[in-house]
Amino acid sequence: MKKTITVLTAAFISLGSMAQTKNPSAGADLIVYHAKITTLTAAQPQATALAVSGGRIYAVGNDAEILALKDSHTRLIDADGRRLIPGLEDSHMHPLNERNFTQKVKWDGVPTLKRALEMLTEQAARTPEGQWVKVTGAWSPYQFKENREPTIEELNKAVPNKPLWIQYAYNRLWLNKPAMKFFGIGTPKFKAEPGTVLHKDSKGNYTGVIDANTFVFVALDAMLPTPTPEEEVSSMEYLIRDLNRFGLTTVIENSSVVPYPQGHLPIETLIKANKMNIRFPFVDLGFTYDPN
Repeated sequence: MKKTITVLTAAFISLGSMAQTKNPSAGADLIVYHAKITTLTAAQPQATALAVSGGRIYAVGNDAEILALKDSHTRLIDADGRRLIPGLEDSHMHPLNERNFTQKVKWDGVPTLKRALEMLTEQAARTPEGQWVKVTGAWSPYQFKENREPTIEELNKAVPNKPLWIQYAYNRLWLNKPAMKFFGIGTPKFKAEPGTVLHKDSKGNYTGVIDANTFVFVALDAMLPTPTPEEEVSSMEYLIRDLNRFGLTTVIENSSVVPYPQGHLPIETLIKANKMNIRFPFVDLGFTYDPN
């Protein structure tokens, strides 16, 4: 029931504007009752039930009023006293850059660094040749019981034979030995932008730890193998589900590496398949993208 309510919360973005109608007709597609509904409308700040028809909330009220709208086809959900809120909006995200979302390791919520390193080894075992093991953000060293970042030695041990990319926010990147070879770290092939710091060990050897800014990481990421169109669509679908899981029903895309219109092809596919379960205003900065 908890997962169901989470999904419903994400769906009810129009709750504030869809107040109780005076004479709602029966035949709701969906009724949620026994809930604590925050409507964000002054005239009706609280309710316990709502009815949905044709994908829109058209009635909000108490259980008795709303349950009277059901018919033989209505799906009923007992919220069991859980809180229901209007959908949330994130005003600055880059979801279109998550074109390989389904191929990444997710460290968010992982309690220990030991387990995080084990996850890398597990992912490496199922990663095809030529592909990367990646963690891109959504973690902090302070979430781990060990209360520290991974060492480059630990990362090389966890993933010795596949290229590894571990990114912390937009200021630090860890690359294992195969990844360093790919980029040519420490060779004339790799031209560091001003302000980029390549860490060295006590012997003067590059370690694979890089401190840089957002655009350096974006440029490096653009050099990695690109997913197939099918993988891009699958990644976008699962990313949207993940956003819905947190109650998000609108995200503002603040420009992607691959510009409009080609960067929006996964979105177009989901719209045509009626799987675009999120509102998606976007900003396009007109980046030039060359996969070669």
